[in-house]
This record gives sequence, structure tokens and C-alpha cells, in this order.
Amino acid sequence: MWYYIRHYFDPDFDYHHLKPVADSKGKVNMRNLNYVQNVVKGQVLAEILPLDHNTSPMPEKRFIMRNPVLPMGANTMVDPKTPHRLLAAQNGFVFYYNRQITIKHLLNVRRSIDMHTGNITFVGDLAVHGDVSSKFELRACNVLVKGIIESAVIRSEGSIVGEGGFKGSQTGKLIADRDVRLAFAETGEIRAGHNIAIDGSCLHCNIFSGANLLVQGRLAGGIIRARHKVYVSHRLGLPGTVLTRVVLGQNPFIYRSIKKLEKEQERLIQKMYNLEALHKKEQEKNGEAAPPSRQYKLVTKKLEVLKHQLAALRPQLNEEHQYKDCMLIVPGEILPGVLVTIGDVSLRIQRPEQNVQICRIGDEIVIQQN
Repeated sequence: MWYYIRHYFDPDFDYHHLKPVADSKGKVNMRNLNYVQNVVKGQVLAEILPLDHNTSPMPEKRFIMRNPVLPMGANTMVDPKTPHRLLAAQNGFVFYYNRQITIKHLLNVRRSIDMHTGNITFVGDLAVHGDVSSKFELRACNVLVKGIIESAVIRSEGSIVGEGGFKGSQTGKLIADRDVRLAFAETGEIRAGHNIAIDGSCLHCNIFSGANLLVQGRLAGGIIRARHKVYVSHRLGLPGTVLTRVVLGQNPFIYRSIKKLEKEQERLIQKMYNLEALHKKEQEKNGEAAPPSRQYKLVTKKLEVLKHQLAALRPQLNEEHQYKDCMLIVPGEILPGVLVTIGDVSLRIQRPEQNVQICRIGDEIVIQQN
């Protein structure tokens, strides 16, 4: 009896020859080229089935066999419930290697991210051996970029490392659930659930750190939000009127959530006013009272939900225990004009300071010499 292998992935997939694919709405994004075949742990990769004259379509000769043996390679496993099926033993990308189905958790892109690769979404770890060009997006568990990250968007469930630095050009974003480490950072947004470390300078960036920020060079411009400590080795601030603000003791992600909800609240309030004006005109035109529209009721209901969400979040932003271990440490120099906020108390630096640490004692922010 003859058998054949049915694949649940493309065994002939070639990342050297990619084409844009239309989404469910028929739209084609030229930056979405499906660079990699993702599989998750437990996913069916292939199965062996009997071959007969009713088999359709007829498989290629290379996948037909006399002995029903699964081509089990690295990081795959036989389905314990159905022995003729091959499963993924971990998350990663699937391919044939030495005639065996294989999965790798680390995807090496040995070039820059550009129109040849497109955006990449990967369920494992991603290493880019070149640059990440502007307007491209990456998403993976952990991301390593050996070149420069331009005004791209990178999201990571773990950490992001940028060995060549980050030039965000106002639109670039790095978002990591854990840590971010960069050679330098310029004019972008960086968010990390835990720590952010910048080996050089950090200029005009918006920072959101769930724990600490370490800058080995200069920190100048932008708004820095860190839950615990900020360390700036060389210089903090800029001469002139450009604002550098350091906010400690607040959960930066609760702050972002509040601002997002407040923006939506403003939009809904304006929409409610517009609906009220429209309803009033209709009443004047018809000369009789009419019940509020269904849309008006929906908007007021959403506003009520937003009100409760904001009421729950705001008390969490400046809880006292969050700023007891907060500190701004600058072995180098702080320039006048820097605004330091710890919890709900702020202090603007009036004169140059050197080798100091700034903390909050009671309801006052104090500058201490190291």
C-alpha cells in the first residue's frame, strides 16, 4: 500500500520570492509580504494518509512513500493521540531541512528590513542583521537589531535590543513588555514594562519605563516617565527654552491609559453636543417633542462607562508608596529649566547642579549632593 504526506504549511515556501497578499477586505499592503511561515506549539504540521485513485489533488512524487514514516525534524513531535500526525513542539517558523520538517524559534534576517522583506510578525525571537527602514513594522517575542532602527515600529513581548541605535523621527516607536537597550535614541517614543538602558545619548524622546531608565550619555528634551529611578551619567537638560521633563513615581502606562480615555471622552462629549443640536432642530421643525435618538443614548452610555473607568484609574496614578523609592541621579550636570515631578509635586531646576540626586521627602522635592 502507498501513502502520501499532506502538509498544513507550504513545503515550497521561499522567502526570496515574496508577493503582497490581499487581506480579507481585498486590500493589498505592499509592505505585508508574509516573510515567514509561523507555527505555534501543538499545531498540526503534516499527516500521513493512504493513497488511492480517489485522492485529490494527486500529491507530488516526492511526498509519496511505501513506508508511512513521518519526516520528523528538530522541534517537532508525533501526535500522541493520532500517531500519523506531526505536531509543532514549540513556537517558531517551519521549513524542510535535510528532508525533515523542522522548526526554529530564532529567525535570522540577514539583511535590512525594507521592501524586500516587508513587515514581519513572528511568534519566536527575531534577529535583524541590518537596519530597520522607516515606516516598517516588526513584532516578535524578543527583537535584536544590529543596525540602525529608523522611524519604524517594533513591538516585543519580551525585550528589544538596538545595537545600532534608534532614530525615531517623531513617528518611530519601540514597545517592549520587558526591557529595551539601545546604543542611542533620538526623537522617538520608547515604552518598556521594566527597564530602559541607553548606552549613549537620549535626545528629544518620549520615554515610558515601568521601572528604571539608565542613560550613559546626555538626556535632553522630551518627557521621561519612569516608575522608580532615572540615572543620567553626563548631562541632563538643554540650554534655552526646550523643555526636558522627568516624571517619577507614576505608573506611566496608567498615565497613557488615562490620556487615551480622556481623549475619547472629549470626542464623545462633542458628538453628544452635535446630536443634541440636531435633535433640537428636528423638534423645532416638527413642532413636537421627540425621544432622544438611539445614537444619542449609545453615546451617553459610553460616556458613563468612560467616567467609571477614569474614576478607577486616577487614584492609582499618584499613590504614595509609588514614589518612596523614586530618585533622579545625575553624577554629571543638570542644566536650569529641567522640570522634575515626583508623584504630584514638581520642582523646576533654577541653576546648574552637579553630582546630585533628587528625591521626595514628604511633600517636598529636595536636591542632595552625592
